[in-house]
This record gives sequence, structure tokens and C-alpha cells, in this order.
Amino acid sequence: MSEKSDKEKRLSRWYFGGLASAGAACCTHPLDLIKVHLQTHQEGKVSLVSMTKNIVKSQGILALYAGLSASLCRQLTYSTTRFGIYEVAKQNLKSDSFAAKPPLRGAAGGFVGTPADMVNVRMQNDIKLPPEKRRNYKHAIDGLIRVYREEGLRRLFSGASTATSRAVFMTIGQLSFYDQVKMMLLHSGLFKDNLATHFLSSLTAGAIATSLTQPLDVLKTRSMNAKPGEFKNLWGIVLYTAKLGPLGFFKGYVPAFVRLAPQTILTFVFLEQLRLNFGFLPPELKSINFLPLHFLIYFLQRPRGNACVSTVMTQPLDVLKTRMMNAKPGQFSSIFDCITETAKGGPLAFYKGIVPSFLRIVPTTILAFIFYEQLRLRYGYIPKAKD
Repeated sequence: MSEKSDKEKRLSRWYFGGLASAGAACCTHPLDLIKVHLQTHQEGKVSLVSMTKNIVKSQGILALYAGLSASLCRQLTYSTTRFGIYEVAKQNLKSDSFAAKPPLRGAAGGFVGTPADMVNVRMQNDIKLPPEKRRNYKHAIDGLIRVYREEGLRRLFSGASTATSRAVFMTIGQLSFYDQVKMMLLHSGLFKDNLATHFLSSLTAGAIATSLTQPLDVLKTRSMNAKPGEFKNLWGIVLYTAKLGPLGFFKGYVPAFVRLAPQTILTFVFLEQLRLNFGFLPPELKSINFLPLHFLIYFLQRPRGNACVSTVMTQPLDVLKTRMMNAKPGQFSSIFDCITETAKGGPLAFYKGIVPSFLRIVPTTILAFIFYEQLRLRYGYIPKAKD
């Protein structure tokens, strides 16, 4: 077997995506900063070039790298999570399993990366504010600590809903379309697994991802940069942005594309180079062995494994649902009040009654799948062959 074919068979390690994204962020950070400035600018129209000139003229060339530490922190949380889930799921699970779906990968990465993303937006926007109104975070960690101390834990996840939604579409646009376009190019016979293929695939993925995520990106930026109490909820931000018309939701589209296209290209180019040079060859396993990871994958693909995971994941929501349903009129003004009240009992309060829940869900799940499979085998239909 040739050295080249061995290289092409190599797989990425779970943390390669985070490293590749951090490397790309170092190159594209100035464009990200200008995008944030354009999105938070409400009065009149300002071009990409004039905004860049204003920043450099008033603050100096290094101002274009304000908030770089927060940007790297965000990539090492957000991108490592979504690429990590993507790689592990792609290598170990069936493509149609729940953990391999783009929305789950994107949602997880978006939520985990929200605190660093919020500090990143604030640090980038700080230089356009008057000196007395600046937050003056020293670096990403200082920003996270100060937000927690001054505004509370909840504020760290301000904009989490839009950030998570955006991350879902970003993951679909970037990861899924990158793989699909790359596969189409390779199957055409005109391309090989080289830099040209990686470039074309990532350029297409970047264009699709920008178009899918721009409205959510505008709302996310405004939400994270807002002062406490400036907007009551997400709908308030939507109405405020809508005053500029439909194009208000696509403010900063050009710098977003100019940033995201090279960001996507560099991320996947770095990722492919890391895979080809530092990846690992997949072990040829004839049957599953009971190493911890393989046992976990084997377990999760069975109904009892699914039942265990679903019980652990849904128990906090089940506790909150029961409390809300059992509450007296006016006892809780919102779901957040219910969470706060439950949290007084400590983290384990969210898992109250998990044993009876587990004893109920496991046999229910097993029986449901047994009945389902019996119905499919006895009364299912054979799909018609396509012409």
C-alpha cells in the first residue's frame, strides 16, 4: 500500500477541528471585528472600507485585533465541541443515528461557546464606545469572570438561543455541505483528495453558511452587546432590527461573507492538513471489543442504552415540568423562577426521582422497540425498486 493511500485513509482526531478553527480565527479576526461594528451600527449606512478606515485612524492598526483572546477562546469551545461530536459520531456511529445529526452537533457547540462568544462581541465593540462607557476587559478570562461577578451567571448565556440556532445552521452549512460537495467532487473523477478539492468544497460551504446564518448572527450580536434591560426578549430585538427594513437582518453580510468564506476555507484546509499529517489510521476491527469507547458505542446503539441516556438527559426537564404543572396559580411567574427555586436544593434536585423514572423508561423503551420491530417485520412493506 502506498504512502499516499495511507495518508488519505487517515482520520481526524476529535480536537483537530478546534485547533484548525483557532488558526483560521487568527487570520480572519479583523473581518469579524468589522462585521460586529457594522451589525451594531444603527444610524445611516457605513461601508466596509469606511468603517475599517475609521477604526485604524482612531485606534491604530492593532485595534483590528481587539478581542482576539476571546475569539480564540470561543473557537476552542464552540468549534471543538461541534467538530468533536461530528468526528466521533462519523467515525463510530451510523450516519442515521441521532448523535450524528448536524443540528445536535451545532446546538451543543453553540450553547457551550456562548459565554466566550458574548465576551468576544463586547471586546470587539468596546473600541467604538466613548472611553467612559467601555467595559475594558483585559482578556477573555477576565471578561468571563467580570460578567459572572457583575451581571450573574445567567448573563453569560445572553443570546444563547440565537447563538444555538445560528450554530445549528452554521453546522449544516459548513460541515454537512463541505462533506457533500467534497464527496461529489471526488466521485466526479476530476478531483483528488488535495488542496484544490478542499478549497472548492470549503468555499461553497462558506457561501451557504453565510446566507443561512446572517439574520440570526445580527440578532445574536445585538443581544450580546445590549445593556441589561435594553431588550425585554428576543422579539424586542427582532422589532428593533426590523425598523431598518428586511435588509436590516442582513447588515454586515459582505464582511460576514468576506470573513466566513476565508474562515471556512482556512478551517478545512488546516483540518485536512492536520488529518493527513497527524491523523490516525482506523483500526480494522472484525467484531466489537469491549474497550471503554467501543462498549459505550455498542451500549448507546441498543434500546436499553438509549433509555439510559434519554432518562439522564430529560430528568431535569421532567422535574421542572412536574413542578410547573403542580404549582399554585401565580407561584412561578416564568420557567426561570421554577429553575431558580429548584436550584436551591442543589444540582441533585434536578434529578429527583431519577430511579423510578429509569425503572419506568427502560422497560417502556425496550417494549416499544420490540413491538415496533415485530410490527415492521410482520406488517411492513417492501419498498418499490426505483427505475
